[in-house]
Amino acid sequence: MWTIHIYTDGASRGNPGKASWAYAIFKEGTKFPFVKDSGYIGIATNNYAEYTAVIKALEKALELGYRNIVLHSDSKLLVMQLLGSYRVKSSNIEPLYDRVIELLRKFEEYRIVHERRSNPFIKMADKMCNERLDKV
Repeated sequence: MWTIHIYTDGASRGNPGKASWAYAIFKEGTKFPFVKDSGYIGIATNNYAEYTAVIKALEKALELGYRNIVLHSDSKLLVMQLLGSYRVKSSNIEPLYDRVIELLRKFEEYRIVHERRSNPFIKMADKMCNERLDKV
């Protein structure tokens, strides 16, 4: 099956504050997502929202049958934690981290890439987060 690119973002207004997550999934070489989703978490930190976005996106990719992914995030902390360069110090993030690792192990191949906030697909996920927050 084709490699897909997953762009995620999480947002928290107040940190902690009202929080949301979003993702957009693209087939290799395309400019428009074939799947995208977002949701409201409630009161949470930005890091919690970032991890939630990744979990939701990985679950969807597996549900759709994809086994080769490139995960893109603008959260340097999340990316460095998933790559093993930074330790997870927060007790409320540990279960989310463990869930992401559990999900990643189900893929045949994956890469994790840190993106700048200016990346147009990260901007798309960010916009989805903010639109979700505007509704609550």
